[in-house]
Amino acid sequence: MHMDIAEMGGSTMSFATRDLILYNIEVLRESLEPAMELLAETVLIPRLLDEEVEEMKMVMELQTEQLPPEVLLKEAIHEAAFGATGALGQPHYCPPEAVSNLCPRMLREHREQFYQTPRMVLVGAGVDHDEFLALSDRYFSAVPQGTHSASPAITSPYIGGEKRIQRELAMNSEFCHVSLAWMTTWENIEDRVPLCVMQVLLGAVQSFSAGGPGKGMYSRLYREVLNRHGGVEAAEAHIEASGLFGIMGACSPEYATELVYSFASQFAKLCDQDVTEEELSRARNMLKCNVLTCLESHHMVFEDIGQQLLCDSTYISPAEVCERIDRVTAADIRRVATLALSNGPSIACIGEDISRVPDHQMIKSWFRI
Repeated sequence: MHMDIAEMGGSTMSFATRDLILYNIEVLRESLEPAMELLAETVLIPRLLDEEVEEMKMVMELQTEQLPPEVLLKEAIHEAAFGATGALGQPHYCPPEAVSNLCPRMLREHREQFYQTPRMVLVGAGVDHDEFLALSDRYFSAVPQGTHSASPAITSPYIGGEKRIQRELAMNSEFCHVSLAWMTTWENIEDRVPLCVMQVLLGAVQSFSAGGPGKGMYSRLYREVLNRHGGVEAAEAHIEASGLFGIMGACSPEYATELVYSFASQFAKLCDQDVTEEELSRARNMLKCNVLTCLESHHMVFEDIGQQLLCDSTYISPAEVCERIDRVTAADIRRVATLALSNGPSIACIGEDISRVPDHQMIKSWFRI
């Protein structure tokens, strides 16, 4: 499909996360119909050739070897939080030892199970609505009319734990990489915006940034972690689609205990003290800026609409999202942080020297759990 779309002057993209697979094409409006026909063929009746699958397996093995520490750390924190046998604790990237098991038959079985109308959304941006509906009926009417009951929802309870990986890293191997995370009420739509504001308030910072200093200098992680602890290389608050809210970072191995304790202190502070109006206003404005900037890309518009419809069966416009951001209060931040803290922490670390990373029991004792 990529070559055919390129001949039309368009572009393609596809990727998979823990909870969705996205196929994206962008073409000129006059090429809409042939592009949708190609998309339907690729999604519904692909040729899964043995030689192509083998080629992609080689690519996967190479990619796995070069995954950055941040990606490996997010894999590890999910295993710590949900357990190695939990659905959400399973690795997103195929482990090297399992790549050889992949074959066209497995791909076909996966498609038969999940490529059904209740689990799929077709999104168009910058197209005529009536034409888009007509082409959808023409080329996507063959999507199997499955039901959610045919593939029941798999629960993956949060257990809270730890995952320690001592190994040499492909990059930034001189640092110890750690993540401290809690399970949030992300499934509650009303709590998602306060959680996003809380993430921006904490921020994402590095000791060196391209283009010079100035990025995130007013965030809490910059002012109260990076700026006060000389051995810290980076710190970042992040939210995962699984519902985990975490703070991850990198430091010299001798500062690992200090870094984890500072992360724990930052989260406890959100529960014990209301954020100031100045901090809250800055975080709200920055989040609105981030949302609107992302949605300047058609690709992000596709992903945003598709994810909302799949997860919530509704769509909230950017204007309404900005209104919800403006309504977030200090009490909202304190409430969602306290709810997350009540679930207990999870800890993950990776690096050549992780001996100074505190264990799960010690971290729980800091919170008197």
